[in-house]
Amino acid sequence: MKIKILLLTLLCMPILAIAKTTDGAKLKDHLKASQLCTRSSCIPVLVFDAHVYQPTPEEFLASVKDLPAGSTILLSGYGKDVTSGVKVGEIIRSKQLKTKVGRLGSANLERTGFYKRAGVCLSACAMAFMGGVNREFDSEDQFGVTAIEPNQPNLSEQELKLALGNTEGYLSRMNIQPSFFSYLKALNDVKLHMIDVKAATSYNIINSPAK
Repeated sequence: MKIKILLLTLLCMPILAIAKTTDGAKLKDHLKASQLCTRSSCIPVLVFDAHVYQPTPEEFLASVKDLPAGSTILLSGYGKDVTSGVKVGEIIRSKQLKTKVGRLGSANLERTGFYKRAGVCLSACAMAFMGGVNREFDSEDQFGVTAIEPNQPNLSEQELKLALGNTEGYLSRMNIQPSFFSYLKALNDVKLHMIDVKAATSYNIINSPAK
């Protein structure tokens, strides 16, 4: 029995290590500079491919402190800590950065950069994404949000009211349509709610055309 338990533990260790890293414990390993290319040109990007949790804003700030205004963040990730997502979004806006959902795909023919492949930006990542001065994702990407209240069940009524007010203020400063906050506030389950390109454009979540 002891041998079986030991074997099971050894088998689970790599999975737990990956989960810990993905959840942001080693965020710096998921932030790297690269070149994102189309068939005709390449642009420099900072790739953010990590889950958003409590330490993320501080680590993210350290990574973008020297980025010039107008740089692009290529985002993909998850995380239920909406408050941390808002903080990352505030940093993105204070630095006047652009946001784009996606991951790095195959290298281009000249080996000078990488083509974009579909990304997944959900919940806290979605809130961070909205900090971009220019924001875009395309139909191949997955973009979704979660309700505020069910994902923060330990909040008191006053704390929840403050969280809702902070979220509403943030979205307003990012020029997101008020109807999106109404939609978000009305959610009362723990499910992911996906938002397609058409809806995102109507809410002004997307505010620049995909290229």
